[in-house]
Amino acid sequence: MLPLALITALVLWGTTAAVQTWAQLRHQRVVRQELAQQRADERHNERMRQLQAQEGS
Repeated sequence: MLPLALITALVLWGTTAAVQTWAQLRHQRVVRQELAQQRADERHNERMRQLQAQEGS
């Protein structure tokens, strides 16, 4: 049977690894959302410039 200290260390190591993985995945998702929002903002701004150019001509 494994000593309690070794079992505890393995559980803590596994928990730490799981939390790090979750944090990395969350960070990646946030970055993707931010990039998607930037692209949407750029498309919107371009469309507004086109509409203003049409109104000015």
